Amino acid sequence: CKKRAPKGDLDFRSLVASKDLVFRDVTPVFSCFERERKVRLIRPGRWGKSVLGTAWIEYMRGRADLFVGTWAEKNMRKDKLIGVHWDLSNGGSSMGECVTRIMDAINEGLELAEKVEGYGEKAKGRRVSIAEVYLKQKASEWTLPDCTSLVGGFLADLKRISNDAGRQVALFVDEYAKPYISALGQPGCNDMLEFFQDF
Repeated sequence: CKKRAPKGDLDFRSLVASKDLVFRDVTPVFSCFERERKVRLIRPGRWGKSVLGTAWIEYMRGRADLFVGTWAEKNMRKDKLIGVHWDLSNGGSSMGECVTRIMDAINEGLELAEKVEGYGEKAKGRRVSIAEVYLKQKASEWTLPDCTSLVGGFLADLKRISNDAGRQVALFVDEYAKPYISALGQPGCNDMLEFFQDF
């Protein structure tokens, strides 16, 4: 290993692809994640939460090829899940932009699961979408109830797709605080805070 770890925000898949890095195997922690079902990684900054979270998503998706020589490779899941990575670091400064990013992330996860792992005809090609009534406005004009309703609709649709695909969903919410930290002191800041508290 002659290279330093790259700087900036990276996900596990892109780090594994670099081939010039050495990893410490921390994948046994995934067994704890599964027992708890809901895990929050909150501190410290620049510790590797995003890399660990994206590694967990790949593990839940059953990607043994990314974990060669690790605990995860030897203990790979037999039932593959639909992995969704909601990265809100570029979520925008309005709730509507965040909602759009959430929709895109869900659809990316569904597309990847369908393309790479494949699943039954009942769920094939299905994605979540924004109701037509909202498309007549700019996303930045959506109200708190609009945004809450849209995300609730995405989650209900995702649950139906998951049931029809015969697969559960693994969800990694990354950088959830960034949009409302960016909105501090701006008009609509309180709505953004309330949206993320509910979320």
